[in-house]
Amino acid sequence: MSLSRNDLTEVVLREEYEVNLLTIAEIEKKYHTSDTTVTKLLSQFNIPQIRRSRKSYQAMNTLTEKILRTEHIDNFLSISKIAQKYNTTADVVEGLLEKYNIPKYALRNNSRIFSILTEDVLRQEYEVNLLTMAEIEKKYHVRDEVIAQLLDKYGIEKIRDRTFRKRADLKLTPIQEQLVYGSLCGAAGVYADINNHTTSCSFEVSHTMKHVDYVLWKRDILKEWIPFEEPYKLDKSCTPENPDKYHPSAMIYTFVAPIFNELRELFYPNGIKVISTKVLEPMNELALAVWFMDDGSRNSKIIHISGKWTDQELSDIRTWFNDRWDIEIDKVAVDNEGSMDLVFNKVAACTLANIVRPYIVPCMEYKIEGIGIYRTFN
Repeated sequence: MSLSRNDLTEVVLREEYEVNLLTIAEIEKKYHTSDTTVTKLLSQFNIPQIRRSRKSYQAMNTLTEKILRTEHIDNFLSISKIAQKYNTTADVVEGLLEKYNIPKYALRNNSRIFSILTEDVLRQEYEVNLLTMAEIEKKYHVRDEVIAQLLDKYGIEKIRDRTFRKRADLKLTPIQEQLVYGSLCGAAGVYADINNHTTSCSFEVSHTMKHVDYVLWKRDILKEWIPFEEPYKLDKSCTPENPDKYHPSAMIYTFVAPIFNELRELFYPNGIKVISTKVLEPMNELALAVWFMDDGSRNSKIIHISGKWTDQELSDIRTWFNDRWDIEIDKVAVDNEGSMDLVFNKVAACTLANIVRPYIVPCMEYKIEGIGIYRTFN
């Protein structure tokens, strides 16, 4: 039976080209079609073209997946060395690596390095000592691509949160903790690094450029937790009222660490921020001042703290202000959008201002100027 172009399905073409190792010209002749048609079909079916000569056939039949993995992954032979050993071309070897889905490693090091970095040594450094590939590279004077190759060879899983795990013993200082608590009651957040497909969390702060000095004050307190050298990152944000109108803001964020995962669980028990009694109980005057600087405002001698809270949150917040600070919240104002204001009348505002005044940064003093009695707190 005579074969034709219509017989060249993807399965047939792969069989002829990748298994039987026919050339494009041979397929053309066998199926009574043109080389242009065969080339187009290879492209259409995503079959990589392999440049090969007659003398390559024997080598291609010899280089099975098992042999190629042994030579490239276990014996550390480069593509050019394999081509030379099996009397073929680098293009053929590269094509077979793609066919068998074998990672290509362009660089190799001498055998001494590989004899030192045995599986036991690499597991100790990577899984127990939690060194990154870059740190192992530096320690053993070898390229990180070789480390990646060895991890593949030994079946050692690449773990994204290695550095995260190394920070398990890092704790916030008391001042840092109060800053973070107050900020999380306000405008800050603790978020997972979804761009890197991980649940490891970091702490993030963003304020308008008007309050950039406030951001820098927070940065100074958290400086050992900040992973970048710039004073802040320029961010663009919008408000719910004007989702299409963006304005620049100054942002800082920490590196990921287990402590921030703990805070995520505390402040976001169901994935939504909740200001609960557990959150409020540890907070002192500094945390209260930060919360006020984040979300507080004034209207003459009256102070407002803005946000959105459930009935239970409002009850916990009212109780905390009353029991902890002897401040009674006058009322809660709610607008049409559901935003709320805790309203502190003149007496309550005076008490609140006197509590937070020692901790107010200069750029935020306008929020309490002229409210309360000026006196020093130890």
